[in-house]
Amino acid sequence: MGAPDEAQRYVLQQAMAAKQKPKQAEAAKGSQRKALMGEHLTMMKEVMDKHAVMKPKEAMSGPGHEEWMKEHQALMPQMMEQMMGQQHPMMETTWRKKAAPASATR
Repeated sequence: MGAPDEAQRYVLQQAMAAKQKPKQAEAAKGSQRKALMGEHLTMMKEVMDKHAVMKPKEAMSGPGHEEWMKEHQALMPQMMEQMMGQQHPMMETTWRKKAAPASATR
């Protein structure tokens, strides 16, 4: 597979930076955890928005265009994996909030 172009490299770098936020959030508590997850969501939205509007250069040849598309499509599973992975810490936090009042009444 060919090397990613500049826009693809940028999106990949941003996605990798965003991937660190949930890990940091797991170690954090309270408002810091919430802030880190908010940063992660903002970063992922930016990455998804940029990915959605990326286009190959008009002057690309057939093979160059195909390589660009392969790189572009390779980014999607990575981003989807992150988005699904971020659900765990968020759901865990939501579950704890809902479970706390119920357990306090028992």
